[in-house]
Amino acid sequence: MRDRAKLREYQRQWRKDNPDKVRGWAKPDAAKRREASYRWRRENRERYLAQHRAQGKRARQRHRDRLRVQDSARRYGITAEQVQQLHQDAKGLCAICQQPETRRLRGQVKRLAIDHCHITQRVRGVLCHNCNTVIALAKESPA
Repeated sequence: MRDRAKLREYQRQWRKDNPDKVRGWAKPDAAKRREASYRWRRENRERYLAQHRAQGKRARQRHRDRLRVQDSARRYGITAEQVQQLHQDAKGLCAICQQPETRRLRGQVKRLAIDHCHITQRVRGVLCHNCNTVIALAKESPA
């Protein structure tokens, strides 16, 4: 604990003694960089907004994917890593028909469904929508 406190004190003193070498916004020309950034955003408004929207869209998609994996893990009593491993092992192919998923939702191909036994709750693998529906209509008989 004492070593950490000594290190922090040394770092504070070094930053105070070497203001020209400090990286980040603490540099003396930080105001110039900030103003240049604001100016670029004003002059390239459409490009900036397009980048900003795309970045937000990617972040929302990552969040949805993470929630979907966590929800699947919670629902079937396995970890999120096991869900991801199931999908990786399947290599994008259904366990029954060995075809990739073709069903789309909002323009994107859906993920393969996690197949499980409704009695034992044991996870069996991943299936495409069609095979998953067939098993459901056959009253859970995988044969």
